[in-house]
Amino acid sequence: MFSLFGYRLLAPKELDARFFNKFKTFAPFFRDRPPLVFDVGANVGQSVTEYKKHWPDCVIHSFEPQVEVFAQLQATAARFSNVTCNNFALGDTTGERTFFHHNLHPATSSFIPLNEASQAIANNVHPKAQFDKFDVTAKNVRIDTLDNYVAVNAIEHIDILKFDVQGYETSVFKGAADCLRDGRISFIITEITFDDVYRNRTSFHDIEGHILDHGFLIYDISHIYKDIARGRTHWVDAIYANQRRIDF
Repeated sequence: MFSLFGYRLLAPKELDARFFNKFKTFAPFFRDRPPLVFDVGANVGQSVTEYKKHWPDCVIHSFEPQVEVFAQLQATAARFSNVTCNNFALGDTTGERTFFHHNLHPATSSFIPLNEASQAIANNVHPKAQFDKFDVTAKNVRIDTLDNYVAVNAIEHIDILKFDVQGYETSVFKGAADCLRDGRISFIITEITFDDVYRNRTSFHDIEGHILDHGFLIYDISHIYKDIARGRTHWVDAIYANQRRIDF
């Protein structure tokens, strides 16, 4: 932050920290205890580091199916206590499923294939990476359901279900049907993408079709990725809160 003609000017990252900060949203609900967090689509552990910075004693269960980055996730998690790393995905079934690994930029990998007709890719305006849409390796990865995982591990409640799964959100919800029905999740934070990089895009309508009947309402938009040059939003992080678990 710096001043000009008496006005305080903020850099974009400072704006994010001040006005779009999920930890400020969650803070009133976890003053007396740290949350239990599910980190679905953990990649190399960016969220692990972030959540541990704010709640050193929080319990995290991370899920990342890509062998190529899982070792980095484990290395990140080893710096902290109470982090469980799982080398598989969460979805709507158990077993194996074809996963599209993007060789140059694993963070954009997904169960959803890239859109060959994507204008964002063709015009090199995808904000996360400039990548070759054909540089993809299809491989089978292990997959489980959230409901099965919590049953096997005797987890009674999830405070924060965070996932960044590149268009695969509705499948994660299908595999969490029992937890949603029983009110065992307090907050859901998910990325919702507006561009056309993947063949299937998940909309607010798709997300809310799975959770509104279980007491969830939109609570906050914790991050907006804006392409200022082109005047459009590429994605947002939406936070949904369960009215049955928290006081609005």
